[in-house]
Amino acid sequence: MLVLHGIYDNGKVEILEKDLPEIKAEVEIRLVKPQSKFSFKKSRKILEKYKVSLSDAVIAERRDKL
Repeated sequence: MLVLHGIYDNGKVEILEKDLPEIKAEVEIRLVKPQSKFSFKKSRKILEKYKVSLSDAVIAERRDKL
């Protein structure tokens, strides 16, 4: 499998890699949104309000929604 990165813009895909191997193959294109930038500092701030372990808090929250 060959993974290429590119930019989809207005119906066209621009491949960012250069010097690609010369092959002829069918392709499947999946558009994936870029992931947000994770911040440990922000996550620690968000988790300050939890007085139990994160896993216990998630379990309790899910039980409350049932």
